[in-house]
Amino acid sequence: MDLNSLAEALHRLGLLDDTILDSCKDIERFLLRPLLLSQHNRRAGLLSIQRDSLTLSEAPTPKSIEGLFTDVRNIIEYLSANLPIAIASNVPGLLGHTLISMIISLWLSPAIPTNLNSTEGFQNIIESVLKFADAIIGQAKIGSSTGRKRHRICG
Repeated sequence: MDLNSLAEALHRLGLLDDTILDSCKDIERFLLRPLLLSQHNRRAGLLSIQRDSLTLSEAPTPKSIEGLFTDVRNIIEYLSANLPIAIASNVPGLLGHTLISMIISLWLSPAIPTNLNSTEGFQNIIESVLKFADAIIGQAKIGSSTGRKRHRICG
């Protein structure tokens, strides 16, 4: 049975939303959270995308915030391209709430400057977050314009 047939069977049984929710939690737990936390743990997450797999391993040096956001966009694009049609068009929207919460708590809140000398770094982080948000919103709009049924999970 292929993934499209499985998604259709789960939909007919009324189990698709719960399955998507469980999958979303796994994506957050095993890919997104370790990747976004890697900077704070002084470790770097090295994302590797192969034909049919995503792998996150430890890298020798931490990435910039732009590098982390590129990896997150790559994860979303990979999932959008490889999940069944019933789910794929929803991927940016499905993970959006979780990503926003994680970015606020892990990047924006700690970066708020305590004095005027620190504002440049904060401004750089704000710019990076805004570019990332624009890219994710753009992907979500593309997914919603396909006319496919949208599911809301995670958040």
